[in-house]
Amino acid sequence: MTAGQNRRRLLYVGCPTGQEQGFDMHSIGFSRLRGGLAALTLLAVSGCATPPSLDPSTDTAFVPEKFFLGRTLAEGEFVNTLDGSRRGLRATIDGSWNGRELKLVENFVYSDGERDRKTWVLTKTGPTTYSGVREDVIGTADGRLDGRTFRLTYMATVKTKSSSVDVKFDDVLGFERDGSVLNRATVSKLGVKVGEVTLRIRKGGRR
Repeated sequence: MTAGQNRRRLLYVGCPTGQEQGFDMHSIGFSRLRGGLAALTLLAVSGCATPPSLDPSTDTAFVPEKFFLGRTLAEGEFVNTLDGSRRGLRATIDGSWNGRELKLVENFVYSDGERDRKTWVLTKTGPTTYSGVREDVIGTADGRLDGRTFRLTYMATVKTKSSSVDVKFDDVLGFERDGSVLNRATVSKLGVKVGEVTLRIRKGGRR
């Protein structure tokens, strides 16, 4: 489901403006947030951020270590909910599973030509629970199977050219009728929604 330097999500993105854009299924330019807490207080009138909802159109449960084994291709966009701007992205994701850890190497290309690479390692800690790490994630990500969907929640540090900002990602993934996976993510700061990501992920060819 970053600012060109540090990011990723399993998929996700942030608040693009000018030259300071970028996120990976999870990294974006958050220069619009540099106004700090005062600006976010004013934005609170737009409501608090809530995890995205997803109603899969099939009865097939999404299990990350099964779907992401091998190569998958993702395409979608990040929407800056503060100003309505959009940023497209494509990603090639190569996954491997050793029976306990799922490793996802993600290579992103954005609509402005920027490229980025991030690596997730998701460790299965129980029948329905996961713990994840990535270069820009603060602490660990919490993953869980939720009925037919998979949810991933984490904090990540997003860097711009002059500063950085810590934001929260709430991701949900589930199958569509055509066999693709829909990934939706909400990006928030101090409880205020600042962006959202929508990705469609399909099985790809060989590496």
